Amino acid sequence: APGVVGVIGDCSEGWCEFDVDGRRGWVRQDRLFGSLEP
Repeated sequence: APGVVGVIGDCSEGWCEFDVDGRRGWVRQDRLFGSLEP
């Protein structure tokens, strides 16, 4: 959902670990904004 704030973990092959209030999963790196190097 737009505007979600969470913690980004390790990224590999275009996917990053993502944690929002203890709910963990993966998100595509190209869908993240604001804190990753290109």
